[in-house]
Amino acid sequence: MFRSAFSTSILRGWFIMAADMFNPKGELWKTIATFNAYRDRSIPGARVTIWPFKRMFQTAMVDEDLTSGFSTTVFTPRTDSESECWYINEGVVDNTFFTIANMVQMGH
Repeated sequence: MFRSAFSTSILRGWFIMAADMFNPKGELWKTIATFNAYRDRSIPGARVTIWPFKRMFQTAMVDEDLTSGFSTTVFTPRTDSESECWYINEGVVDNTFFTIANMVQMGH
């Protein structure tokens, strides 16, 4: 349970917000942080995928390699797309949805 100092909302869930990884010598190697939003839609301008309640959406992840100094950032959804992308619990699909041809088509 998480209580914000700025509101009375209570979030319930199991979310890994940050993690440290160590090399075989026991030294800190990488650290990962995830960033989340608590809202009723995957992107602020969504018109299709709107839930009747607020939920957690992962918006970004940062992977920092402390040995090389390199950092990787992944935004979900992409920052260059206004497409709605989190279609979770939005309906039923059958096995034809999961064919390779359909997955390739959906990716374009």
